[in-house]
Amino acid sequence: MYTGNRGRETVCFVIRAVPYKESSLIIDALSMDMGRISFVAKGARNVKSSLKSMLQLFTPLKVTLKGLNNSLKTLVECSPAGKQITYLPPTLFSALYVNELIYFLYRIEDDSTGVFSAYVEALDNMLDERRVEQSLRNFELTLLEELGVGVDFYHEAGSDELIKPHTWYFYRMNHGFVPVDQEMISANISIEDVYRGGDLLEILERHFTPSSLRAAKRICRKNIQYLLNGREIMSRKLYIDYLESSEKSDESGNRNR
Repeated sequence: MYTGNRGRETVCFVIRAVPYKESSLIIDALSMDMGRISFVAKGARNVKSSLKSMLQLFTPLKVTLKGLNNSLKTLVECSPAGKQITYLPPTLFSALYVNELIYFLYRIEDDSTGVFSAYVEALDNMLDERRVEQSLRNFELTLLEELGVGVDFYHEAGSDELIKPHTWYFYRMNHGFVPVDQEMISANISIEDVYRGGDLLEILERHFTPSSLRAAKRICRKNIQYLLNGREIMSRKLYIDYLESSEKSDESGNRNR
C-alpha cells in the first residue's frame, strides 16, 4: 500500500480494542499486507467521534497509519472498506474464537498474506451455519501452516512413506503420524490420538466428511492448546455458557407447557 508523508495505507479488521488513556483505544488488527498490527486510535472513545462506530469487529477498514518504525502505530485516517459482517449466537462465538487465535498466536507484523486470506474466507463462509465447523478447521489448519508448525498429513512420521488410507496411525505432537503396532496397543495408547489414514488424507485435501472433520478438530485442538501454553480462550467459555443458558430456557419452557 501507499507509503508517504501521510503514512501507510492498508486494509484491516479489528481483532481487539482496549481503552487507552482518557478517550482513546489501542487497536489490535489483522491487516492485508502488514500482518497483525497495533495502533492508537486517539479520541475514539469520545461521544462525538466517528471512529467509535467504525472500529468494530468483523468490519473491513481502510486505515492510514503513522509511526511505522514503532510496534505501536498511530491511526491517521479511517474509513469503511465494506459492510460489517453480523453474526448471531452460536456462530458469533466461532468468529470471536478466530479473532482470539490471531491475537494469541499470530506475531506482530508477521506479514504473511495467507492468514489474512484465510481469515476473510472464514468470516464469509461462517455466514452459512452449515459451514461453520468446516470453516473453523480450514482456518486452524492454515494458521498452523503459516506459523510454521503445520501438520504433515501426507507422510508417515520420520520417513518418506505415504499415509495409507486403511492404516491406523498414532499422532505424536511435533513428530507426526506413526503406524499403530502391537507394542503401542500393549502400552494402552489413548484412542483420542489414533486416526484412520483415510481421514488424514481427507484432511490433507480439505475434503471433509463427518469423520475427518472430527479428526481435524482433535488434531487442531491438540496443537493449538500446546501453542496457547495455558492461555484461556474466552469465546469457548462464552459458548459453553450460551449452551447452558439455552438448555435452562428449554427446560423452563417445557415445564410451562
